[in-house]
Amino acid sequence: CVAVFGHDITAAKRTQGELLAAREELSHQVEALQASRHHLAESEASLRRIFDANLDAVTINDMETGAYLDVNEEFLRRMGFTRDEVMGHSFDGMNLSPDKTLRRRFVHELETNGRVRNMEADFDVKDGEQIHCLVSGIVLELGGRRCCMTLTRDVTEIKEAEAAAREDEHR
Repeated sequence: CVAVFGHDITAAKRTQGELLAAREELSHQVEALQASRHHLAESEASLRRIFDANLDAVTINDMETGAYLDVNEEFLRRMGFTRDEVMGHSFDGMNLSPDKTLRRRFVHELETNGRVRNMEADFDVKDGEQIHCLVSGIVLELGGRRCCMTLTRDVTEIKEAEAAAREDEHR
């Protein structure tokens, strides 16, 4: 006697083929994700280099608290602080301006117009020197929070040259 049992494996073979195709597709997606992560890391590094290479001081502050979220190397160099001394502290808390109404005027204009362009300001840097600056800022959203990005250009040398020229005229 011979007993023969047959089992239809067509569905199992089809499922196996579908699983292999899905596995291959998933593998391609993982490779694409890794390539995207690599590209993103390169982009972040490039943007960081641009941010830090800026010849003007650049800061990003939380609009609600005023806390510094990021600053570039020029800000640290010119103001004389370390990153640890600045991060998480506010403009007012750093005592950078003898004009206590400066931040209020700046924030009012930001809130009113969404931007400030070339506001004159004097700042006291860490070593006690006072510098003359033009400050511009814009409101933007970063990571779900309202922030202000400012660019601060030190115009101390220009102001001193102008004052010297006026003095020469009066002689």
